[in-house]
Amino acid sequence: MRWLAVPFLILALAACESDKERRQDAMNYCKGYGFRPDTNGMDYCMQKYASTREQQFEDDSEAQMDADDMALMGAPCC
Repeated sequence: MRWLAVPFLILALAACESDKERRQDAMNYCKGYGFRPDTNGMDYCMQKYASTREQQFEDDSEAQMDADDMALMGAPCC
C-alpha cells in the first residue's frame, strides 16, 4: 500500500524545483568537472547527474517511509 504513495511524493517534491533550476544545477555540477556546454561530454554528465539525483531521492524517500513505518509500529527508530 505504501508503494502507491511513492509516485505522488516524487511528483509533489519534484514540483518544488523547476526544470530550469534542475538543469542549471546539473550544468553547474558538470562545468565544475571541466565539461563545456553543448558537447557530448556535458550531455552525458548532466544525464548521469540527473539519474544520480533521482536515485538518491528515491532512496531517501524509501528510508523515510521505513522510519515512518517503524514509528507507527512503536518500535525505536535507528
